[in-house]
Amino acid sequence: MSLFLKVARQDNYLYYIFFKTLLETGMRKGEAAALQRKDIDLKNNYININKSLDFQVKEGEDVFGETKTYESERRIKISNSLSRELTAHMNYLNDNRIVFNGFMNMNWIFF
Repeated sequence: MSLFLKVARQDNYLYYIFFKTLLETGMRKGEAAALQRKDIDLKNNYININKSLDFQVKEGEDVFGETKTYESERRIKISNSLSRELTAHMNYLNDNRIVFNGFMNMNWIFF
């Protein structure tokens, strides 16, 4: 594990899993932030990229938008290691559902 990820894990678990996903997949931050459970196939170790989160959304607009380009919609193979960590992360979200209630949509992987 890189020093960056070690420090991120010590500082904040949610930063760690977000950055680990970015580093291992090459996704843009908006693509990762828009990930929902239905976009991740843990059985076959794939992530489907089909939307992006707009960090500069105006009031009344949808926070999800299209990917940067048409070619940005893709299916990414993920490592067994990342698949295991994302499984653990989704279990963490389930276990802490009451704590996060009101702060996140439980379908989102990162919030």
